[in-house]
Amino acid sequence: MSAMHICHQPIIFEIILPIVKLFMGERLRKRVRVHAGKEDKILERLQKYGIKQEGLPTDLGGDFFVDPKGWIEKRRAAKA
Repeated sequence: MSAMHICHQPIIFEIILPIVKLFMGERLRKRVRVHAGKEDKILERLQKYGIKQEGLPTDLGGDFFVDPKGWIEKRRAAKA
């Protein structure tokens, strides 16, 4: 894993993350990125890491539509 980007996290996450980071190795700890604030600012920060809007799900302000139910149906149909 090169990095983990966490967007729109709940407030309690700010309390829990420092504790969780204590149990992470140094390399992994440096790779966890937390993005908070307005959607346009988060998109701007993600683009600095090479994550484009086209690759983000729509609920994060991106253009990629995630349809878990449709995906499950396609997998079931492919298996049959």
